[in-house]
Amino acid sequence: MMKNIYKYLCLLLLFSVRFVAMADHVVGSDITYKCTSTPGVFEVTFVFYRACTGIPVCTQTCGAACTRTLQILGADPGCASSNFGSFTLNLVSVRDVGLNPDCPSAKSICTNMNCVTPGTYTPAIERYEFKGFANIGPTSGIPASCCNVRFVFTECCRNAEINTGATWQNFYVDAVVNRCVSVSPCNSSPELTNDPFAVMCGGENYVFNNGAIDPDLDSLSFAFAPALQAFNSSVTYTPPWAFDRPMPWSGAPDAEFPGGIRCDPLTGDISFTPGNASGQNFYGIMCIVVKQWKTINGVPTVIGITRRDIQMVVLANCPPNNPPRLVTNPPNGTNPNAPKTSWETCAGEQLCFTVTAKDTDFIPPLVSDTTYLSWNRAIASLGATFQPTYNIANRKKPAPLGGPREDQYQFCWTPDDSRVSNNPYYFTVSAKDNRCPNPGRVTRAFSVKVLARADLAINRNDLKCGKFQPKYTNNKPAFPPTLVQWQISRYPGDFGMSNNAYQFTNVSTCPVLQYFDPGKYLIILTATTQGSSGIMCTRVFYDTIKVDSMVKPFVHDTINCFGGSVPITTIAKNGKAPYTYKWYNNIAEAGTALPPLNAPIFTNPAMVVSPTVTRYYTVKVQDLDGCFRYDSVKVKVTPLPVGILPDSSRICFGDSFTLDPGTNTGNIKKYEWNTVTLDTTRIIKRSVSGQYIVTLTDTVNCAQNDTMQLYVNPQIFPSAGIDTTVCSGDTAMLRGAGGQMYQWKDLSTGQIVAVKGYTPNKGARPLNVATPTKYEVRVYSSYPDTTNKYKECSVT
Repeated sequence: MMKNIYKYLCLLLLFSVRFVAMADHVVGSDITYKCTSTPGVFEVTFVFYRACTGIPVCTQTCGAACTRTLQILGADPGCASSNFGSFTLNLVSVRDVGLNPDCPSAKSICTNMNCVTPGTYTPAIERYEFKGFANIGPTSGIPASCCNVRFVFTECCRNAEINTGATWQNFYVDAVVNRCVSVSPCNSSPELTNDPFAVMCGGENYVFNNGAIDPDLDSLSFAFAPALQAFNSSVTYTPPWAFDRPMPWSGAPDAEFPGGIRCDPLTGDISFTPGNASGQNFYGIMCIVVKQWKTINGVPTVIGITRRDIQMVVLANCPPNNPPRLVTNPPNGTNPNAPKTSWETCAGEQLCFTVTAKDTDFIPPLVSDTTYLSWNRAIASLGATFQPTYNIANRKKPAPLGGPREDQYQFCWTPDDSRVSNNPYYFTVSAKDNRCPNPGRVTRAFSVKVLARADLAINRNDLKCGKFQPKYTNNKPAFPPTLVQWQISRYPGDFGMSNNAYQFTNVSTCPVLQYFDPGKYLIILTATTQGSSGIMCTRVFYDTIKVDSMVKPFVHDTINCFGGSVPITTIAKNGKAPYTYKWYNNIAEAGTALPPLNAPIFTNPAMVVSPTVTRYYTVKVQDLDGCFRYDSVKVKVTPLPVGILPDSSRICFGDSFTLDPGTNTGNIKKYEWNTVTLDTTRIIKRSVSGQYIVTLTDTVNCAQNDTMQLYVNPQIFPSAGIDTTVCSGDTAMLRGAGGQMYQWKDLSTGQIVAVKGYTPNKGARPLNVATPTKYEVRVYSSYPDTTNKYKECSVT
């Protein structure tokens, strides 16, 4: 499991046990604990490593009951001297450590409590594991003010073979737990998966790791610390040995590996090249303190400390064997033999690399050992895998079908966004060969830092009326993107961004975009973050802008007949009703503070105008969202049709008359007269004088009246009297009636004998008749029109 690591020491709970036994047998120990379902109660695991040359740990009976007792002591200044009781742990297992189990002839002197037949091989170490429960919660009686408590174990005595100065000194180990820190459900300690006992050969590069796994994914830090014989009391180190120089090493103490000796504070890798053992086995004590860290209210806080004693042995008579070495593909840089142990990957992306356990021995006879890989599964619970790259069923088959000889595994992990952290996750890979009886070993810590992909949320930021101002917010402000690129469609449906799309770089808020055409516009937001190793994490976010059809006025140009009025109107569509309508004289006025023509009533889409010349009117239509559009109406002023009727005219009774208003160059569409019987004709036959009105309507529906007074002479009823006889030379009286004027004509000669001009009703006149003659009379009627002219009509 991976741990985020701070450069501070993490804390494991200390357990206390007192076992009075005056003998040398203590090699090392560690204490771990896990949460239980009962608040404040922890399951405690106490692991004790015993040198089989010393006294027994338990009764020498296979399967016999065996226990250890740990004390609970205060660890804060105000309660450091307080003893809060003890608890008992029961033995659950015992086994050998260190030897190659595949070497049947290599059996140690350990009996595992008389459960196995001992051999003769030394150094020999047994591992005893005890489990029990400790209550440090609200019901424990521990004062609330005592936040930190220790689980303590102490026993006599350390291994008599120790060469660094701690021989026969007391053994003390503890762990500290913070009871007051609020961690849900509670805080469990890291598990230490590698045994704290190592056998090595002088001159061989050596890397060891305790294989710490924190189940809560807390950050861990590692450091050398003095081995203790009592609380706050270090064992004695004989110069040149010290707590941070507990083993013989090559090169300067602070030299780069393979020189020097060091504990990596982040990975926990302990690396050095042991020096020559000078003809005898060298036993050294190495103590590592592991601290757990959690950020609480923004402050890194130690929430647990565990202490571990490790005994390392450099063999005096070491059989020639090069230990395995780890190589990775890809390697670290250009050197194929340099393993890459620090990795960066982007959240959401798969990281895979292979680890090979190489082993080449060049000391004759040439032997190349078979290697075996394993890992501590530190981040297996997060989905990481470490699998062989071959069919494991073939591993032990003979060549050429078997193998491979050098073990190879592939690590793969696809961390999700929840695993992003400024601190890496760690796991350890161990390799050992099959050399008997002590296999060569190497353990290295690998780190994977999960880089944040940008976690951005796009806000289209609809400003209404087709205006949008896209912007993003960062859901993880602690991980800002290093590069942001926007692409936004300029035209609806351009999802391929092929038509001059908008592009903006490294802005969180885009300029205001104005769209007029309805449809969908694609947004592509590409955000990139960069790791320390140059890895670029790119994430693409998509969204769409949906532009609805905006409010739009629909108008029609119109015509106004000169001198009249005309309605202008608009129809609003789209947008969000209800609408308001404002009419202006022109577009310039519409953009100013001048009041509209139809103020203050804006709900009517129409108004009446009376222009005298052709001109434009502008309408502003606005919807409920405040969106508006303009359009203009052209009002063309046309002249009225002109009639050419005379003012007046006269006809004789019974005559016809043509009423001609003129053609107006052909643009008259219809004529309408004020007399129903004349609606369809202009030829009239009239017997009564009167006024006639014609309405002329042209092709654009402009109309004008033309008026004429028609005078009709009275109807004539002619009468010439009766035939009469006179003497030659006598005078005869010719009489006419029925008109206003009379004209006589001698029918025998055709000569007019009387002319017009007689006054009305003066139809009689004397006539001197010389010969018999027949006369004809023409009776006239006349009536003055408005010009005082006369119209004469006659009947004979």
